[in-house]
Amino acid sequence: MLSPVREISRMIDKKERFQSSATASRSFSEPDNSFQNPGQMQNQIQNLQALVTGLLARVAELEARPPDAVFLSFPFDNLDEITVTHNLGCYPVVQVLGGVGYFGQGDYGDGVYGGTPERQLITPLTVTYDDENTVTVTLSAASSGEVLIIGR
Repeated sequence: MLSPVREISRMIDKKERFQSSATASRSFSEPDNSFQNPGQMQNQIQNLQALVTGLLARVAELEARPPDAVFLSFPFDNLDEITVTHNLGCYPVVQVLGGVGYFGQGDYGDGVYGGTPERQLITPLTVTYDDENTVTVTLSAASSGEVLIIGR
């Protein structure tokens, strides 16, 4: 059996060949008596309709399915307790990244204009899952950075 897409393509090609073989002078309102087996054509139309219906149902199913993984970032500034509402409906992986207070080496040398803030992994004191959509992260001291949420 052919794949649904190839089957649809084959059916469309057949239809186009059929239409191009009809005489140009015949009006569309006149009945088409040139097709040898109308029952076969009706079966092909029904098969095509079933394939299209199946494909549309599969597309709707795939569109409704959540993505395999979601990566979210929640920035924070000078906080020691961060509450994040992620609305993923699960208990995701939580990571905290923070700046260490200086800028690194960049194209224009050291300093504010020369680089980007150095970031490091911060180990939180606690990570509390308030519910399936909210998590609270407590740090040992106020810091700035971002809470990274990885879930499904």
